[in-house]
Amino acid sequence: MVSPDRVGVGVGVGRPVPVCTGPLSPGGAQRALLSTAARVDVPAHACEDTASDHWSFEKAGAAVARLGSTSYAAYHSAQDLPAVVDRAQLGRTGRLVQAWLR
Repeated sequence: MVSPDRVGVGVGVGRPVPVCTGPLSPGGAQRALLSTAARVDVPAHACEDTASDHWSFEKAGAAVARLGSTSYAAYHSAQDLPAVVDRAQLGRTGRLVQAWLR
């Protein structure tokens, strides 16, 4: 199970795509995404996170990964508008997912 969340947040050229999982996941989804990222030259890094939609699936035994999760001040506020999306980061995440799905 792959959960995209806050995938367009991240400022800067070459900013890595967070590929997170929690401590219970078998890790297959995360490893596959990180391997794909390396193959298609998308900067990515592994991280641990238990605070999003993937967590329920992980607790049920699924191999999971959460893409994104970079914190920002406007999250879930009235200022959480499309302007917070960094097109380059969204593009990196999109390229990673598209290559992984192939």
